[in-house]
Order: sequence, then C-alpha cells, then structure tokens
Amino acid sequence: MIALAFILARAVVTAAMFGPQAAYFAELFPPQRRFAGFAFARELGSLLSGGPAPFVATALVAAYGTWWPVACYAMFLSVCTVVAIWIGPETYQENIAEDASEQAELPAAIPARA
Repeated sequence: MIALAFILARAVVTAAMFGPQAAYFAELFPPQRRFAGFAFARELGSLLSGGPAPFVATALVAAYGTWWPVACYAMFLSVCTVVAIWIGPETYQENIAEDASEQAELPAAIPARA
C-alpha cells in the first residue's frame, strides 16, 4: 500500500508540474525561438537548482543531523519559483502565434544553390 501511495503521488505531482510548465514556457517565447527558449530555460533551472540539490541536502543532514533543514531548503527553492513566476511577464492578451520581434522572418538555415 505504501508503494502504491508513492506511485500515485508521484504521478499526480509530475503531471501537476509538467502540465502548466509547458504552457507557461510556450507563452514566454515567440514561435521562431520557442523550442530553444523552452529548452534553455528548463535545463538551466534544472542545472542550477536540481544539480546541487543532493549535495546540499547531504551537507545539511550531516551538519544538523535531521531532515528539517532539507525541508527548509526545498521550501526556499519553491519560494524562488513562486517569485520568478510572479515577476515574469503576463502574456494572456498576446497572440503567441505571432513573432513580435523586429526580424519577423528568419533566414533559411541552408542557402539555396544555383
């Protein structure tokens, strides 16, 4: 029963995280740079917060001998996420299908040969 509870909780938490994240990142970038922007933003966040997390958690448990500092660290990262979303741009009235940059057309990746 405990394993089933963990599996179900993991499934719900993962869906609750990745569902809104995809829509949020898609709204942040124009179509011509959406994939690169989404990938860069997502992977940079993973690198900066998820990469050192096991080492920080281990150091906190070793220093304090309890799991409470790790919970506080997770809450700190959650607060950082909320602040970043709060100060991020609001795009609900923008047409995300249009490119709002000065250069609406990007040059072809491979030039045509004569």
